[in-house]
Amino acid sequence: MAARRNRNRIGMWNAGVVWLVVSAAACAADQFQSGAVEACRRGVAQLEETRLKDAAASFDEAIRLDPTCAVAWHKRAQCHFLAGNAQKAIDECTEAIRLDPKCADYYCGRGSAMLAAGNLDKAVRDYCEAIRLDPKLAKARYNRGRAFFQLGALENALADLNEAIRLQADVALFYLVRGQIHARNHDYPQFVADYSEAIRLEPNRAEAWFGRGLARVFLGETTAALEDFTEAIRLRPDDAESYRVRGHLFQSLGLAEKAEADQTRAAQLEETASRTANGSAR
Repeated sequence: MAARRNRNRIGMWNAGVVWLVVSAAACAADQFQSGAVEACRRGVAQLEETRLKDAAASFDEAIRLDPTCAVAWHKRAQCHFLAGNAQKAIDECTEAIRLDPKCADYYCGRGSAMLAAGNLDKAVRDYCEAIRLDPKLAKARYNRGRAFFQLGALENALADLNEAIRLQADVALFYLVRGQIHARNHDYPQFVADYSEAIRLEPNRAEAWFGRGLARVFLGETTAALEDFTEAIRLRPDDAESYRVRGHLFQSLGLAEKAEADQTRAAQLEETASRTANGSAR
């Protein structure tokens, strides 16, 4: 789950040490003092390993050594964002923007935090500014498309996802979100096409196999749907929903024993998840 969450934070995530050097040169070249730069590099490496507390401590040090280091504020915002604290991420991105208002990444990061906090209109404004500053920033197009999608502006959402894919055609997540837009428009063949491309790019994404299976159910492609759900289960064997949906398909084909086995397994997984959740709540 954590790995999936990290992959989904495109608006807040960048390429690491290489990105830091490039961003520092492009957005904040004159900010760094040697100790702050070293602390930032260490923090980036820790962030890539999802060591959020260690990374935040490194960025704390960088900011202490150089309070005008916008990159450190932005990277610490990523730590807050990935830890689930959208408001802190917004505040720290705002400080990065105050220090360097010409860096598109900072608006994109704040937009993603706004999106997570449910402030969709503000998220769109930040993504618009990021795109104005850097029209080739694919993740800004992608994330603005997500915001438009949540606002129900499907035409705008589709336009942004098309442009994101034109700019960067090798990101599976872009195709998954565009596929969801096609699904909302009841265009299931295009839904299947986009999810198939996502699977080609990242064949271990269980949610892509599951989603394509659902689309194939709508298209009446039962055998192909069964194959997709089976692969989703292989990749994510603790997902009750995959078993439940596959069980319904087996039932529709008159395969009672297989249907009963899948429904039983789904119930077992749901019971286990419920016990785990109740135990965590105590």
